Amino acid sequence: MTFDRRRARLVVMTMWSAFFVWLWVSGEMTRFLGPRTYWVVPFGAAALGVAALAGVATSRHAPAADAGLGARDAIGVVVMLVPMIAIAAVPGAQLGSLAATNKASTGLLATAGASLAVPSSGDGAVSFRDIYYANQSEEYALKRGIGEGLEMELEGFVTRAPDGESDSLQLTRFYVSCCAADAIPYSVTVASRLEDGVDYEQDAWLKVDGVLTRSEEGFVVEAAGVENIPTPQDPYLY
Repeated sequence: MTFDRRRARLVVMTMWSAFFVWLWVSGEMTRFLGPRTYWVVPFGAAALGVAALAGVATSRHAPAADAGLGARDAIGVVVMLVPMIAIAAVPGAQLGSLAATNKASTGLLATAGASLAVPSSGDGAVSFRDIYYANQSEEYALKRGIGEGLEMELEGFVTRAPDGESDSLQLTRFYVSCCAADAIPYSVTVASRLEDGVDYEQDAWLKVDGVLTRSEEGFVVEAAGVENIPTPQDPYLY
């Protein structure tokens, strides 16, 4: 059997279809795509898979090729596979406490705050991003109903652990607008009475229940309860 252009195309389509399936099943697509474009992955997997199957069916009745795959065709096949190899080789984004500190120091939060849009209503649970914006704008806080005494429930990872001088910690979540590469960290200070059996180390995931208070630095969650939780399957907010 001669490995000709037709069979080379079938191999490429099959490999890309399998790659899209892997991105979809493993959840790796969140590293490269935003929620609005997730559909591209299952669509690509299905379309290329169907095209490959159709190619296999028609190739049985196609005339035999006179020659095998030439050097130019082989280079073309490699070029079509290079993007897939490059994507698979990209290391996963390490979006923990260190990344949050580095991103905050680059001014990404200031840029996000500059594009603040005041909400039209106070519907929905108050989030990390809402508290950050409320610290920047009293109008935003009023529109979202954010103020002292508001009951809060937050889930996030620790970016500043309690130390000997203070029991307070910082809880953080990354928000994604396009893909994981553009994720922006938003943090909330939590005033907590340290509870036995709870891991407060950096990058530990916690669930905090409490009420919102205000200090000189801005809004603070006065914790009534703190517990460890497993890392969410999708750690990002959108």
